Amino acid sequence: MKPPQQESFDLQQLWTFFVAASSRTFTEASERLHISQSAVSHAVRKLERSAGFALIIRDRAPLQLTEPGRLLFETCGRIFPDLRRCREMMHQSASNDLVGRMRVGATVEFGNSILARGMAPFLQKYPQLEMEFTFSHDLLKPLLADELDLIIDCRGYTRKGISRKTLFREKYVLVAAPELLNAAKVKRLSDLNHLIWLTLDSDGDWWQRFLAQLPPDVALSPRRLLPVNHLRGLINMAATGVGIALVPAYCVQSELRQGCLKMLFPDVQIREDRFFLYCKSYREAEPNLVSFTKFVKGLSLESD
Repeated sequence: MKPPQQESFDLQQLWTFFVAASSRTFTEASERLHISQSAVSHAVRKLERSAGFALIIRDRAPLQLTEPGRLLFETCGRIFPDLRRCREMMHQSASNDLVGRMRVGATVEFGNSILARGMAPFLQKYPQLEMEFTFSHDLLKPLLADELDLIIDCRGYTRKGISRKTLFREKYVLVAAPELLNAAKVKRLSDLNHLIWLTLDSDGDWWQRFLAQLPPDVALSPRRLLPVNHLRGLINMAATGVGIALVPAYCVQSELRQGCLKMLFPDVQIREDRFFLYCKSYREAEPNLVSFTKFVKGLSLESD
């Protein structure tokens, strides 16, 4: 490729290259950019002519960068966040309001049970802020890929360049349908051995937060473990009398109030988890993220 003739880089071409370089294929990049695959390829070609170097190795899957491409990609990774922050700060300085776009990820049950129900005041206070919500069990990968700006997760990630803030304690309760408890005549912990235990994993490790807290003289072994890969499905099965369930307390407040679930052995201290808020470390001081973090910390889990 011929050396460049002091051509300036086109910002849109740089952004297209940056998205393509962080994708597996041009097809994936085109979907993320909402343009055609040929438009992605054409923009990268024009950028390569301006740079005077090949930037992407096209005959390999996933896409791989040349050494000049890697250098440009790392530079873009520093420049684009700075440009976005600068734009948002200029608008905020002029309007004293939050502007721009913020993409929030949260675990499925927390997102639906707490976040979605509590967001109205924040959205009403900052009408100029564009927001997107993703409720998923796989949140770290899109955060690292800059597809999400922050995530709320109960997993304790420790990654270089990732900031973590503690939000809430996650309490657990043991629940079952009253009809099941009456039929099985559950009065003592040992009576649980005769019931089906609903679990999120086939090995039953989900139950260790309960079993590890029991007195040494209490030995529990369920008649049967029934794996269910979604928390809401597990709760619904418990409410219809399939078996007993160990669930975050905030998830079943409605079922407990309505009486379709009953709490068992509340005196047993079940090991708690924590909810954390994660974002890229260099972004934690951004006004949008600071304001949202403060707002989320003000939300309360109904179980607290």
